[in-house]
Amino acid sequence: MMAGTTATGGGSNIGPDRGGSAEGREPGVAPDRTVDDAVHHRVDDRTELGIDGLDQVSVIGTGGSATVYRARQPALDRIVAVKVVHAAWSMETRERFDREREVTGRLSGQAAIVPIFQTGITRRGEPYLLMPFYQRGSLFGLLRTRGPLPWREATFLIEGLARTVADCHADGVVHRDVKPGNVMLTRHAGPRLADFGITLPVGADTGAGAVAYTPSYSPPEAFRAGSVQPTVDVYALGATLWALLAGHPPHTEVGQPVEVEAVLHRASQGPPPPPTATTPGPLVELIDRAMAVAPADRPSDGTAFAAELRRAVRRSEDTETSATGRTGTAGRVRLGINRDRLVTAVLAGLIAAGVLLVLGGLGALVWS
Repeated sequence: MMAGTTATGGGSNIGPDRGGSAEGREPGVAPDRTVDDAVHHRVDDRTELGIDGLDQVSVIGTGGSATVYRARQPALDRIVAVKVVHAAWSMETRERFDREREVTGRLSGQAAIVPIFQTGITRRGEPYLLMPFYQRGSLFGLLRTRGPLPWREATFLIEGLARTVADCHADGVVHRDVKPGNVMLTRHAGPRLADFGITLPVGADTGAGAVAYTPSYSPPEAFRAGSVQPTVDVYALGATLWALLAGHPPHTEVGQPVEVEAVLHRASQGPPPPPTATTPGPLVELIDRAMAVAPADRPSDGTAFAAELRRAVRRSEDTETSATGRTGTAGRVRLGINRDRLVTAVLAGLIAAGVLLVLGGLGALVWS
């Protein structure tokens, strides 16, 4: 089991995916986003981090525009994650940082998202966010260590995530990067959604250079200019459910590098095949709808997806119950047939024994 990961899914969301995969990095993320959940690189607390009140600092994620640290906050006796934006930051990076801080602050009180404990500027003039450190890590880490999940466990996790996405949509926010690596696992409170750096308001227009950050979890329209709609996140919810059931991202091959063009081509052809041969039909139907090529064919938002997921789970359970019931009835029928035959055999035996006794008695009378 991995030692833990950051509040931001193991690293900073620092740029468009360019394919490739490596140990400790979710398939489909940018090659310069290096994260290893199991290894912490110790740094000099005073010179490297530049934030008072923290010690036992170690680097756990680094990328083109930010570094994520694990640290201890002695005054509150807790372990925290610290996301520090590099000094050489662009205007786009600053905008993403400000957006993440503002959206997270606004949603923290009403949605199951990763909260921000503190924000500020380091002594070197670098903005930072102080957030929880999740010892259980992310859904991506869970998949990496366990592989495919049973459908009941997968749908339980996705239902909690869907409710959080629904809360974001109700507040007019489209996350745009829902995926296993951005879903943190708490000990008791269920999954929490992280990394709001590329969120946009519902209806916002993306430019001609629009880029989706994780191809396997992004719908075809995310790679084109257009109006941002909640159906982008609905697609990602379906893709994440597919990944939890299959053990790897949709439109990819197990153990193979993610080729962006190949993923986009497959996604443009329609939903992927069922994640497993044993996935219940109602769940396959929901995934197919959520990952439809046309946004209008998907559930309209997180609330609609969550409602459809609950119905699909109930139908899947009813189907299994019916199948078990039929098996049980068949067993009872077979048992009934066997019981009747047994009773008949016993009666026949008793009658035969009675006949022998009678004949034996008559014989004794004759010979006496």
